[in-house]
Amino acid sequence: MQDNLFGPGVGKTIAKGLKTNRTLRCLNLKGNNLGNNGIAAVLKSLAKNQHLQHLNLSANALSASDGVLSKFVGKNTSLEVLILGSNVLGPVFGEQLAAALAKNRTVKTLGK
Repeated sequence: MQDNLFGPGVGKTIAKGLKTNRTLRCLNLKGNNLGNNGIAAVLKSLAKNQHLQHLNLSANALSASDGVLSKFVGKNTSLEVLILGSNVLGPVFGEQLAAALAKNRTVKTLGK
């Protein structure tokens, strides 16, 4: 689902489809311009998926405004690869992510 420029509304639609999924291991949403609201909906739907190992959220117009992503990382127990390149996350997100990674024991790769 990479590079489709879906926009935030589609993020909410994708989230509905993921709500009951407990088996997804890799989700590549790179380049879809989902924004904070679209990604927040997706992450909320993935909250109970403890099989997701690879998540690519590059180029989705994300910022660190509400901490949803760092909270997801802090609670998730299966994620191994997180790719966040080409977003404007800034130093506040860096601090949030550092705190989340202190709790997370599974993330092995942070990439761009």
